[in-house]
Amino acid sequence: MTLFTNLLPAFMDSDDPVGVFPFPGFGLGHDDAVVGSGGLAVAVTDRPEVRQVMAALASPEFGAGSAPLEWLEYLPANARFDTSTMANPVMGDIVKALLAAVRTDEFRFDASDAMPPEIGDDAFWHGMVRLFREGSADNLDQLSSDIAGEIEAAWVELEKSADQPSTG
Repeated sequence: MTLFTNLLPAFMDSDDPVGVFPFPGFGLGHDDAVVGSGGLAVAVTDRPEVRQVMAALASPEFGAGSAPLEWLEYLPANARFDTSTMANPVMGDIVKALLAAVRTDEFRFDASDAMPPEIGDDAFWHGMVRLFREGSADNLDQLSSDIAGEIEAAWVELEKSADQPSTG
């Protein structure tokens, strides 16, 4: 799971507290779901050293080296990870919420993971970062509309490029 951890320290220095809280539910099921992104590792050969790497990545100790950091960019997702090792209590609460969702099958991948990289990793990602950085009660409607338009334009460009014959 990736966080906007590069944005959180600025909030920690402000008068507005940062913490962990659930979003309001819509009553449509999975209201307790935690939404995030994920990474994966795939072994394409069966050798002892490959098995050793895969076992290390799947272990509850994976990520322990990051626990002393104030802000983690990637969170350990092993349900047996020891959250008591987290140096930052806010990060500890975030990891606890993630692991609880993993244990109860309430973790859901966000929409960007289902999008082509040109959208999910580019237009959508940049739009969400922009929303976090520039959004306020005064401009949220207009900013959201602008960002949605930019993401839609990226889809149109992607579709156009897919329709073009390759020149290679």
